[in-house]
Amino acid sequence: MPLALWLNDGQNLFRDEDAFGGASWGAAGTVAHLIAAQRIPPILLLGIDHRGPMRTFDYLSVPPTGWDAPWGQGMRGDMWDAPGGGGGSTGGSAAPS
Repeated sequence: MPLALWLNDGQNLFRDEDAFGGASWGAAGTVAHLIAAQRIPPILLLGIDHRGPMRTFDYLSVPPTGWDAPWGQGMRGDMWDAPGGGGGSTGGSAAPS
């Protein structure tokens, strides 16, 4: 069975036209270089896309809210309306179904 490297935010890994900000992370080229240099063994490189505006829900164990959340933790309040922050068109702090 081949080795595999799974990376989050898959839409950013390979193609500039799919990446947030228009520039990919160049994961395929980096892995190819490391394999050719015999720094790592041949592997499968797999990217897991996130859910776009609901990205924050993919990564946090609590609903994304400001630092003043009742449980005393959460994401930075200024990030709520950032791409993937869970705010805006997603209707605020309602968890996805």
